[in-house]
Amino acid sequence: MKIEFTKDFKKDFDRLFSGGLYYHCLRVRDFIRHIPRELKWKYQKIRYGYSQDELRSLYVFLGEHIYKCLKAFRDMPKMGYPALLEDGKKRSQKQLEKKWDKILQEMVDGWDFIAHSDEIEDLYIKKYGKNYYKQFAKDYKKNIEKAKLMLDYFACLWD
Repeated sequence: MKIEFTKDFKKDFDRLFSGGLYYHCLRVRDFIRHIPRELKWKYQKIRYGYSQDELRSLYVFLGEHIYKCLKAFRDMPKMGYPALLEDGKKRSQKQLEKKWDKILQEMVDGWDFIAHSDEIEDLYIKKYGKNYYKQFAKDYKKNIEKAKLMLDYFACLWD
């Protein structure tokens, strides 16, 4: 069986699904159909602090939260630097504070990449085409190492 399309098929298809009345009716129908689920998720968010929707992609939910908190921590005025940074070499307090700020910046960059990896992957596809995955995987590993700094300095995230 061979399917043949009319000459105006593409034009009719575009008109039907890109802004036409039918498309808008589908959007309204889906919105109404999803109201109970949205209300359930809002209730869970209020009661438990998270919802099933957020648990479906937990890495995005946690990554975004950690990214926001680390970014705010990095930008707030600090009282000093962690004692772990003192490695026996003679360094001034300013040098150690700059080193701590650099470590915090690396943590923020790593968690930013992780939290927004879906959007970043789309940008890599546009930039590198079909062979995007090698570069994306390389950069993902590099940013995972940056994010792991949070575990190394977890007890030092104080002020």
